[in-house]
Amino acid sequence: MICSSKAQEFVQNDERFEIVPDAIINSSIIITKKDNPQTIGVSQNRKFEVDMVKDTFGEECEIKEISTRVLPYALEKGEVDGIVLDYIKSLEIEGKRVFMKEDKNYNTFSLVIKKSIKDNIEYKKFIKAFNKVREEIMEPDAFIEIISRERNKNYLDDRRRYEWQMLRLQITPLEE
Repeated sequence: MICSSKAQEFVQNDERFEIVPDAIINSSIIITKKDNPQTIGVSQNRKFEVDMVKDTFGEECEIKEISTRVLPYALEKGEVDGIVLDYIKSLEIEGKRVFMKEDKNYNTFSLVIKKSIKDNIEYKKFIKAFNKVREEIMEPDAFIEIISRERNKNYLDDRRRYEWQMLRLQITPLEE
């Protein structure tokens, strides 16, 4: 499971692999420090993040491609007015959350598989396990509860429930 932009690049360079489309949709969020941001930082080579910014703020908004790890720092230091970040990574970042329009969806993560394993029994078991976990974590509050346990911090509050609902995260079931 890798970001959709890197998945495209990977399969273009190695024909032994293919993408299972739209594995995770809408896992990213825009965080701004200003009401009318002029510059938004995005991760390098992530086309879907550029599309998110253009769809939300228009073509006139300047986009700066920055290393993913540096995005929060760039926002904090005022080098950009906002950033695009995976929602889970954004939990500790202060700022206004900007959610995507309801008619827009962004493939944020893709599953890359080796073509030769598609008929393998182990891959079939993986599909069943993935779909079972998917069902469990898509239950209300389940994903936030898991993150809370992993980080030993309670993120389960009304604000986070609202954000999670507005995020419209989708994890696509895999087909057998």
